[in-house]
Amino acid sequence: MPCSDTDLLVGLIRGDKDAVDKIKSLEDKGTTMSTTTITACELFRVAFRSSRPNENLALVENILKNLKVLDFNLKSSKIAGELIEKLRTSGYQIRDMDVIIASIAIANDEALITRKLEHFKRIKDLRLEIW
Repeated sequence: MPCSDTDLLVGLIRGDKDAVDKIKSLEDKGTTMSTTTITACELFRVAFRSSRPNENLALVENILKNLKVLDFNLKSSKIAGELIEKLRTSGYQIRDMDVIIASIAIANDEALITRKLEHFKRIKDLRLEIW
């Protein structure tokens, strides 16, 4: 079950053809998708910031009800803490929210569907699926 990063779901909301095609191809294969509580938070933030918050909140809620939402728990917290420190000592840091999303995917043995290859490729145990 692949785990969607925020960029794929924002692309879906914006009607990006590549995002729509990616999700459609997964649905056609009968693949169940997941996302993270962090991605849900980012989607809600974008909806509240938009010029049409009520419409976009309804859209976000509709998308999320069709996904398995994976929690940030103790296992993923430990992974995130380790990743943040490894990235810091290697001289390469990415946003903590992105590290947390990656840690949730790793903790749940999920591939992360994203376009942020530059960000995530430095995380050794993270399987990536580019859209």
